[in-house]
Amino acid sequence: VGKNLVELRAYLGDLPMRDLRMFDLKAYHNYAKNGGGGGNGGGGGGAFALPVIQLHLNGNIQQFKPPKFACFGDLMSFIMRTYNNLQSFKLMYQQDDGGWIRISTDTHIQECLKLAVESHKGFVDVNIII
Repeated sequence: VGKNLVELRAYLGDLPMRDLRMFDLKAYHNYAKNGGGGGNGGGGGGAFALPVIQLHLNGNIQQFKPPKFACFGDLMSFIMRTYNNLQSFKLMYQQDDGGWIRISTDTHIQECLKLAVESHKGFVDVNIII
């Protein structure tokens, strides 16, 4: 391929979801076979849908439906519209092994969404830390 991992991730982030699915068919087929991981009221019939991102801030939960796999900018816009009083914050995702991922790029969002798909979850919990 002639690309390092960082270049490959940047390239994949620009692909439409229907093309990106082809890179991980096993996870996609498992996710679709299980109804999208939890029936969040999305499109039925095994249609592929990205997991919902649940944003947690001081006991308040807001749901963000990612429009595409590379959606960091969309997520930040949603947060700024929803919590317009936030001046400084960070987004954190806790992995199943207890480790934390700071979300600050499309690559981080993609990693969280991919983990949710592989785990057959219909959502991703993200903490907003102020």
